[in-house]
Amino acid sequence: MTKDWVDHHPNLVISEDDFTDEGISGFDGSNVRKGDLGRFLHLVQIGEIPKGSVLVIEQWDRLTRQNPMDAIPLVRDILKSGVEIQTLYPEQRYSEKSARDASGIQLLQMVFTLIGSYAESAKKSDRLKKTWEIKRKKISEGKNVKLGRLPAWIIQDKDTLEISVDEEKTKIVRLIFHLYVEKGFSHRRIRDYLVDGKIPPISFKQRRPDHIWQRTYVTKILHDPAVIGIRDFYNIERDEEGSKKRVVVEEARQKKVFPSIVEEEIFKRAQQKKETSFSPGREGFVSLFETGRVRCGRCGEKMLIKFKGNNDRRYQCKGATERTTQCTCTSTYPVQELEMNFLRYVTEVDIRELGSNKKLKTTMDQIQNRDSRLAQEETKIQKSHSLVIKNMSDPELQHLRNQWKKEERSLDARLKNISEERRDVEVQIRNLQVNRKTLGELKDLSQVATKMDWGQITKDDRRQLRQIISQQVKRVVLFTYRNQEDFPNFKNKNSEWLEFLKRNRLKFDQPFQQKLRCAWVEFQNGEWRILRGIEKYYQKASHAVKEPIRVF
Repeated sequence: MTKDWVDHHPNLVISEDDFTDEGISGFDGSNVRKGDLGRFLHLVQIGEIPKGSVLVIEQWDRLTRQNPMDAIPLVRDILKSGVEIQTLYPEQRYSEKSARDASGIQLLQMVFTLIGSYAESAKKSDRLKKTWEIKRKKISEGKNVKLGRLPAWIIQDKDTLEISVDEEKTKIVRLIFHLYVEKGFSHRRIRDYLVDGKIPPISFKQRRPDHIWQRTYVTKILHDPAVIGIRDFYNIERDEEGSKKRVVVEEARQKKVFPSIVEEEIFKRAQQKKETSFSPGREGFVSLFETGRVRCGRCGEKMLIKFKGNNDRRYQCKGATERTTQCTCTSTYPVQELEMNFLRYVTEVDIRELGSNKKLKTTMDQIQNRDSRLAQEETKIQKSHSLVIKNMSDPELQHLRNQWKKEERSLDARLKNISEERRDVEVQIRNLQVNRKTLGELKDLSQVATKMDWGQITKDDRRQLRQIISQQVKRVVLFTYRNQEDFPNFKNKNSEWLEFLKRNRLKFDQPFQQKLRCAWVEFQNGEWRILRGIEKYYQKASHAVKEPIRVF
């Protein structure tokens, strides 16, 4: 529909950039936080999309289906920036001027449409919840119901809804548990064993010719209670920023929904092994780049963060380590080196939104409310303390003097604890105020790097910074080491490559050349920046290029 409308308006200049959010919800605002809509809004804000541009959408619900309290400011900001919105059904053009029309007809029409879009989505969400409540009730009564997203080894008859197991897949699941519990294999070693043994993947997604066993799927099988017949049900909860999180509903957990294919004792041993084999230090790290944003320069597969111990994290090609591609690049790239070089030398990223974090404001409000509650409790205790002192001086109550002294000591201790707690709260409030102020004053990423060196960037700050970077950076291509094929601009490859090695005092077959690593940063507008690896091997620490020398 959009293409037909554009074809009927040949006088328009079509942008080369296409903004689509397929599979990303517009009901909970995910398309704004991590979709192309968020990228579009950022480009509008920094002026990359000029005034007078037209955003073409089929209907208003294709733009947003959020609560009107969130949807109306979003549309208002687009129109006030000078960008017009063209809807195809009904076919109508919206601009800041038309929205300010004295009659208010167009504005009311837009508002009512946004309200209707949200109400429809909210109604579907409620219906879906009630449907699952009915299903859970029927399951608890022993009735067969149609279940979605069944485990790969479970088969459900479409007509009778009877549940059975696939014996071939069941044998593979039991083999995985045997290797993990009895043989002591790691998840990665189990994956390698299955791949080397040419055992076909049991997942429906992995049964395509270009797919093989994945370590994450092995992990999922080992810790899935469905192997002992249990089916978990979840509720979707959202935090202050609207991010979704699945929470298990304990009272809705159903036993014996599926046939048990693994003994409960073996399953318990697998869970105990998971708890005891967990290495401290892996959790709690927030990368500046989203998963999948960092890619291998050899095969294009995504780079995974590997924890090497002692706070040492490194990027490594998934294609080489998990054999999803034919890549042979097993060398690693230090995460800290990439992040600090990115922060110090990439000047194109706009960080004006850093410091305007909703979660930071919510935390501040919570701490201030806590301080108010402590102040009220302190006032009450002081009044009780005064009353106790007064009673102790009353001659008629001398026989209760020991009891009053004991209560006085108790109140003194409580007052002391509350005073210390209030001092801690005041320090937290001051730190948050200073942090929010200083983050708002930062002008470029190099200043963020300085604060990070001093340990003044929190996990929440890193999460917000990651969101800002994701809106502006399309991908980061890593070369964990350089070789002759990485220099297609060499005219005479052999001689210039040998000259390159000689200039850097490296032998042709010396493993030391692996230190010649670098990163290519591609922005959403198509421009690139090259970041150096080891400084002494590169004369320029960083430089920008309009077009990439190499197409990845």
